[in-house]
Amino acid sequence: MKQNDAKIINIKQKSNKLTLEHSINTSKYEFDDNILYESWTNGTLAENKIYQLRQLSPEFGYTKEIDYGLIAKLKNSLWMITGAVITFFSDYHQSIPLLAPTFFVVGLSILIYVLVNIRPKSWTNIHNDYGDVEIKISRDQCSEKERKKFEKSLKNAIIIAKEEYYY
Repeated sequence: MKQNDAKIINIKQKSNKLTLEHSINTSKYEFDDNILYESWTNGTLAENKIYQLRQLSPEFGYTKEIDYGLIAKLKNSLWMITGAVITFFSDYHQSIPLLAPTFFVVGLSILIYVLVNIRPKSWTNIHNDYGDVEIKISRDQCSEKERKKFEKSLKNAIIIAKEEYYY
């Protein structure tokens, strides 16, 4: 009996999808030959965006920054705790005895949330041809290997889309 000379072909599959999940937030990035699709959900909110690959730059930027919304929440929590202390030692405490503890508990819960999430977050910035940031992809919510593979595939797809359109 003659053995089959079957050839095994290794097909390299493009990594053209990236999904990031963090509690109730989900971000999905997917691209084909011409378009990059971005979609995200945050509880009941959702948004979808479409970008032409030929209008994006193949050179990505990387940033590390603190969410400035958390700084505002930190200030609010400190104001709530300060308000709790002032209310506790004021005349209002006699007539509304639960006001100071309520302020304190709310302020403390916001403060704990801020302190847990205050660390700087890393982002991959995808620019357009004019240098403006079009898309920000979190670098902290997925594995580095998966993200690098997606970025490499996207960079190659952008270069190919530009060559097909402009040349």
